[in-house]
Amino acid sequence: MCGIAGFVNRDPERPADCALLRQMTRALVHRGPDEEGYFSAGPVGLGMRRLRIIDLAGGKQPIANEDGTVWVVFNGEIYNFHDLRQDLVSRGHRFTTNSDTEVIVHLYEEQGIECVRALRGMFAFAIWDSKTQTLSLARDRFGKKPLYYAETSSGFWFGSELKSLLGVPDLSRALNLTALDDYLALGYIPAPHSIFRAVQKLPAASVLTLRAGQVSIRRYWRLEWQTGAPLTERQALDGLQARLEDAVRCRLTADVPFGAFLSGGIDSSTVVWLMSQALHEPVRTFSIGFAQQGSSELPFAREVAQAFHTEHYEEVVEADALSLLPQLVHAFDEPFGDSSALPTYLVSRLARQQVTMVLSGDGGDELFAGYERYQRYLLLSRLRWLVLGALGANALATTLRTISATSTRLNRAAAVLRRAALPPLARYTQLVGLYAPDLRRELLKVGNHTPGAVPVAVASAWQEALSFDPVRRLQAVDTETYLIDDVLVKVDRASMANSLESRAPLLDHRLWEYVAALPTAYKFVNGKTKYLLRRLLQGQVPPAVLSRPKQGFAIPRVHWFRGDWQDMVRPLLLENDMSQYFARPCLERMLEEHASGRIDHGEHLWLLLVFAVWHKRYLSARTSTPLHAVHALHGTQESRLALVHGDTHKGVGA
Repeated sequence: MCGIAGFVNRDPERPADCALLRQMTRALVHRGPDEEGYFSAGPVGLGMRRLRIIDLAGGKQPIANEDGTVWVVFNGEIYNFHDLRQDLVSRGHRFTTNSDTEVIVHLYEEQGIECVRALRGMFAFAIWDSKTQTLSLARDRFGKKPLYYAETSSGFWFGSELKSLLGVPDLSRALNLTALDDYLALGYIPAPHSIFRAVQKLPAASVLTLRAGQVSIRRYWRLEWQTGAPLTERQALDGLQARLEDAVRCRLTADVPFGAFLSGGIDSSTVVWLMSQALHEPVRTFSIGFAQQGSSELPFAREVAQAFHTEHYEEVVEADALSLLPQLVHAFDEPFGDSSALPTYLVSRLARQQVTMVLSGDGGDELFAGYERYQRYLLLSRLRWLVLGALGANALATTLRTISATSTRLNRAAAVLRRAALPPLARYTQLVGLYAPDLRRELLKVGNHTPGAVPVAVASAWQEALSFDPVRRLQAVDTETYLIDDVLVKVDRASMANSLESRAPLLDHRLWEYVAALPTAYKFVNGKTKYLLRRLLQGQVPPAVLSRPKQGFAIPRVHWFRGDWQDMVRPLLLENDMSQYFARPCLERMLEEHASGRIDHGEHLWLLLVFAVWHKRYLSARTSTPLHAVHALHGTQESRLALVHGDTHKGVGA
């Protein structure tokens, strides 16, 4: 696991600035604290920081082919590298290390950039081919590993995180207003945009080629959601278990201690169950909970830990964890509004005290149709068909106006009917969105920008899934947007900020190709989510795991914004820096409505708070903040505060 960075100067006669290359690479030290490596030749520079996981002594990067004409820097893990290596050796290639990185170089010699199709794993890499004077960038099928790039007057630049590009002298920090609008609508910024207009994200499952100053990007893999050959339920279960076991087993290759994140939900419990079957020693598991009753998953995690006799560690998060927000902002580089990033950061920090790598359950909700909003979407679709069929659009509009005017007690029913009456895409967007279009139009006041009704990335994914049945369509859209640009960004940045590698067996692309081809009834039936996975787990995991309602990993915002955080947050949101983007009357109204308990604006206020702290770090001319109660707003990793209290339960169930 590494951080990579590099560039190609626009002027081929201008030699690589090695000092700048080191600056770019050292901005990624948290991704690779163990060693650094560099390559430069003429106008080209490649750099990397390494977190040693495999071939601890020999896997130094950059790595070249036999004659030094092809060089690679690589971030990630290739799980089928042993098989690929054997084949390459049989073809005459000579290896000098036992690392997975070197496989990429020799595979590129055989297949060119098409070599990405043979790789099973998570990766972002850059290859410089001196014979063709070509730089190639590639990102794995689900975008588990990030890659940013920028073109400026001086050259082409890339890096694992945005922070590695911010030292480029001619890089503009002009705000991308479309990205800001997307951030308010979704809580994250979908690829290819970043918060800065000058910087782009390479989309998942894509390769970028730079040759003679020209950039081309193409997608090399797309998941097919069409139903395959019919299988009985028994056949489907057997096939699922075999692929799950294989996905977990191949991710246990490491030369360092490892464990697993455990929330007590179905997905992480599945991973821990399969790990416990494959290993001869107890699995180390790590969990985070909240002090507020009803917000913590710790009791469920403990039950799973006891069932599988894991070596279990846990901590409890308190409201003073707000002081960690500056560290989150530094980890993500751009506004990121998923508040579960905070507990993800903390559980990563907890795990890093014991291990260097963990397995997680990410991807299960999208793969097995696990979101409860799928049921709400289908219910609203049926309601729309019934209501519009009975009344018609005009009569429905009149009825809604009458309800709203005559009875405030029926406003909630009217809101449900309004949502049901929406077209399918708008209805889906309301279920996943954070700021509704009307509220964004009222709040956002930057230049001539007008907030769109639906983010372009969501609309595009929705259109591409037009031919699928409703549940598959929701799965496909969630995968292309929320999974890639929210869930996986969150886990990558939060874990790597703590120099911890996270692997996701449920994101194995072979597993996805199998499950995606199964009938929808094997995933979502009569409102029951993850049907086939639940069937597989019966008798394997504690019954409470299968019967418990789904619970997110988000912080208890509604309590914290009305309590400990209220006096701290208000001055930051209403200061002058924010007035250039957001309408103050709208901000004040949301703060008052939330404090009074009339409306829960917890998600809205969290997004604004994250943006305010981000802006202060990256764009504000000031280096201090009037929010004196937030400690060490620009604190370094060495000066982190101990803001989480908890108990370590070592050997629970042992």
